Amino acid sequence: METSWLFEVSWEVCNKVGGIHTVISSKAAQAVSQFGERYVAMGPLLKSNPGFEPCDPPESIVPALERLAAKHVEVSVGRWDIPGRPWAMLIGFRDVFKDPDKLLFQLWNDYGVDSMAGAWDYIEPVLFSTASAMAIKEIGDDMEGVADVYAHFHEWMSGAGVLYLKKHAPGVSTVLTTHATMLGRSMSGSGVDIYAALEEIEPTQEAKAFGVSAKHSMESVSAREADCFTTVSNITRREASNLLGTNPAVVTTNGFNLEALPSRSTWPKSGGLRAGSLWIWQSGSLSASWTRTRPCWWPQAAGTSFTTRASTCCLTASRTSTASLPRRSPTPRWWPSCS
Repeated sequence: METSWLFEVSWEVCNKVGGIHTVISSKAAQAVSQFGERYVAMGPLLKSNPGFEPCDPPESIVPALERLAAKHVEVSVGRWDIPGRPWAMLIGFRDVFKDPDKLLFQLWNDYGVDSMAGAWDYIEPVLFSTASAMAIKEIGDDMEGVADVYAHFHEWMSGAGVLYLKKHAPGVSTVLTTHATMLGRSMSGSGVDIYAALEEIEPTQEAKAFGVSAKHSMESVSAREADCFTTVSNITRREASNLLGTNPAVVTTNGFNLEALPSRSTWPKSGGLRAGSLWIWQSGSLSASWTRTRPCWWPQAAGTSFTTRASTCCLTASRTSTASLPRRSPTPRWWPSCS
């Protein structure tokens, strides 16, 4: 890792539109600790990129940036204002391809990606991820023989980048992670219990029925062609294997960075009940209902019962000051005592 570079590509870098933004931003500090200044998060250059702080790029990548500019690939370099403050490269992709249809045809010709039904919400991510891969290739060319280069792509939205590198820069090791398949999301969102009969689903037909043929095709092909295909849970592994036709090589289970949460000894001094609720969550004792997890020292908000669901309790706690709460509520006989 001392000389290796890691590029992490997602539509949600400096662009908080979903959960992958949290996934990447919460683990960036760990990536920086492993790769140092050679970890780079890559996202789309948009009218607004919250958290992005432009600055001068590292000298080692300046020649590559100049070559990219000559190819009409605009790259804005800076820091991402998250823990670890990693380098961020935002890729301008709209002026790179004068005729996107040629790119889509090439994807069909090279890999069999069916983009015929793809609308702009499909084409735009394809353009972005391909332009991002072009940037990785240019930087990787300058590192050849000096450092290993890894490129980690998230979801179908960055899958075209995997395919570009496989063809134009096979020396770059590629990883594709799916957090949930596009087809699975679409079917589940329509009320279909996909896990009840997962093996009986015919993916191509269902993708057409749910209007996600192009996205499903891109995801299936990029999962197949990536050097390493991963997912985030065993149930998603089963989903991906059946719907995409490729069994993930690794399950990188989602985690949670506990260092950002206050310890038990400090929570009463910082935010009262709100910090306390975080401590309970951190301790692993928060379940769907606080009926069996509410500690005996936890004050009961006026007008609520012990069986209030966790979400409601958190809301009540966050809106109620400690001064307005009784000092202590009677503890039911079945309640576990504090040790």
